Amino acid sequence: MINRFKETICSNLLKLRRAHNYSQQYVGRVLSISQPAYKKMENGVTNINACQLGALAGFYGVPVQRFYSDTMMLDDDADEMKERWVQLKEQLHNTNMLLEVYRKRIAELEAKVARKDAKIEDLRSKTGDYNHRLSKL
Repeated sequence: MINRFKETICSNLLKLRRAHNYSQQYVGRVLSISQPAYKKMENGVTNINACQLGALAGFYGVPVQRFYSDTMMLDDDADEMKERWVQLKEQLHNTNMLLEVYRKRIAELEAKVARKDAKIEDLRSKTGDYNHRLSKL
């Protein structure tokens, strides 16, 4: 369980740093530690303490809880998701339009089949009448 939290925190440290285009050296300075020390922290070699996590939360403008989230959503992720949402809504709309076209076509074809069935019944009836008349001759 502890390893899972540690992996999640390390992953989120990396995500946030990359999302802001910061170097390890720059973030290390925020914590008053060297780049190699920050790298070890980000890679999970050394543990981050609560004060450091609080300092990074303030630096990035996120609540500390975000570091513990398996599904940390960054602004870039949110923008991508919004764009994907718009695309999916458009696809759904187009699919519904196409579905309506198909439903209308099916109704037209069913009506045509019903007319053909009626015509076949009419012809069978006439054929039956002719056969009955011929048998009387």
